[in-house]
Amino acid sequence: MGTHTHTQCSRASCAMALLHSRVARVFYVEPNADTGALGSRLLLHTSRRLNHRFLAFRVVLGLSSTSRAEHE
Repeated sequence: MGTHTHTQCSRASCAMALLHSRVARVFYVEPNADTGALGSRLLLHTSRRLNHRFLAFRVVLGLSSTSRAEHE
């Protein structure tokens, strides 16, 4: 499976939807300490009790050097 996706939602319900979709990799911006399932409390994407797992990567957003120069 070579499916990649990005999400703004890291809640358990969204992570389960991604799990059922059989994605291979997920890229997210912010973990959610209260209800998060990716890179937070649950780490749902790594659970050995489930029949599918996927890689999750936190993306740190920042201004590129071109954008930074435009904002100065």
